[in-house]
Amino acid sequence: MKKNVFHLFLLLFFFLFAFSQEIIENPEKPLSTYAGRILKLEEVLRITDEGGEFYFKRPTYLQIADDGCIFLYDSEQFLKFSPEGGFLKNLFEKGQGPGELQRFTRYTLRDMDIFIYDSGNSKILHTSQEGKLIEEFRLTERYSLLLGLFGDHFIFTTMNFPETEEKTGNFIDIPTSILILSNQEEVINEYPSVTQRAYSSENFMMSWGRSFTILSEDGQFCIWSDPDEYMITVLDVDTGTIVRKFKRKYPRVKAPERKTPPGRPVLKIPERKFLSDISYIYTFQGNILVWTSKKDEKKGMLFDLFDKKGKYIDSYWVNVNGTVIATHEDFFFVREQDEEGNINIVKYLVVE
Repeated sequence: MKKNVFHLFLLLFFFLFAFSQEIIENPEKPLSTYAGRILKLEEVLRITDEGGEFYFKRPTYLQIADDGCIFLYDSEQFLKFSPEGGFLKNLFEKGQGPGELQRFTRYTLRDMDIFIYDSGNSKILHTSQEGKLIEEFRLTERYSLLLGLFGDHFIFTTMNFPETEEKTGNFIDIPTSILILSNQEEVINEYPSVTQRAYSSENFMMSWGRSFTILSEDGQFCIWSDPDEYMITVLDVDTGTIVRKFKRKYPRVKAPERKTPPGRPVLKIPERKFLSDISYIYTFQGNILVWTSKKDEKKGMLFDLFDKKGKYIDSYWVNVNGTVIATHEDFFFVREQDEEGNINIVKYLVVE
């Protein structure tokens, strides 16, 4: 009872602090006099699946190890490449036994180890970067995403869905939290983050604006975007306090008209007026990089750059034939697709 009262007190304190936190209002234009340029990129590495040892369908979750090796996940393949892009190993073993995976959800690297969250088997695998099993942590609850580690604890996001009878043919609110869990699944701390909206019917659920949560490069801060408006929030994981919120004046982008493919039933869903302002967030060169909803046929995709204090310092277009799936040091990693449908992972040096 005392423990529950204490947790309730912490949550009330968090809400009071969160709502009292001053929002940094940035102008529509950044500080840089070179803002609005097309970013200069130089290709330094390209990974293809032409060798037949693996295949690319939709590679994602790319991370760089301390020794420069490249890891990514794609359709029941957890692939490891050398720093030069040479294929080394597929670490995915499907199954329900020790060291095997059912539903690869997310992973994180620490030193020379890997921690993989398998939501299908409700467990976390701790392996070496060669794929050797070190230990497993069984879980009783199902969480959304494994963000990383904080000391010996795991950092998760979790979504609290309403009861089934409340989510038929309506908009529903889905509160999301940051959880700090011990390896025994004890909740060390819980921090409310955003409330996401979805439209739900009997047969499907459709997100109505998405929020993205990442960790800072040093693992000290959780950074998340608002599902709709242009807003970024930064949480200090150690103290559990929101250290800043910031936004900028942003002209919203109208959502395209929904078109139903021929032969498919028309879904009775309200039309969205605007796209979510933020398509994704990254850390880049110690700063926070925002992929916005704005696109241009000739210039590409618009990215905004904020410093650690939330000041709007730069903005540029990234004109690539694909999607930025990761950043590291001075590099962008892009998933590209050619006219024949072949997918490559391309590493670009940001030349400016």
